[in-house]
Amino acid sequence: MNKYIWGIVALIVVVGGYFLLRGGQNTQVDNSTSTPIASSTDNTGSTSVPGSSIGVLKLRIGESGNANGITLKPISVSEDSRCPAGVYCIQAGTVKILVQVTSSKGTTQLTMELGKPITRDAEDITLTIVNPLKTSASTIKSSDYAFTFTVSEPNIQAS
Repeated sequence: MNKYIWGIVALIVVVGGYFLLRGGQNTQVDNSTSTPIASSTDNTGSTSVPGSSIGVLKLRIGESGNANGITLKPISVSEDSRCPAGVYCIQAGTVKILVQVTSSKGTTQLTMELGKPITRDAEDITLTIVNPLKTSASTIKSSDYAFTFTVSEPNIQAS
């Protein structure tokens, strides 16, 4: 009988801990509305709702890829100030690359920063992943970089 009670107590603790870690969030899914999965608020008070993904491109310097009529071609890395793996840094740093963007409106070169979307024509283009990870032991050659871009519908601004 004593083992039975301890089993129930343990179950209550595990279930309670689960809900505590989830922060009391409602886990019920409602597919009848198009509620955004994530959003962010800028310092003007506007809420930015991410658009849906149109395509993902994985490219190296000099390679071209097309998503929804937009062709991307990474040209060069202009900055890689990411904190090396295994090193404690005050700031995470970033990566900036020069990218050639071609669409029905022409060709231009843009500097893109890791995680910051650029709106062009009717799409947002975001540099989402940069590989390899930076290490303090070695320098990354231009030919070793691999970039992942996400092309999505533009963010919707709401007040």
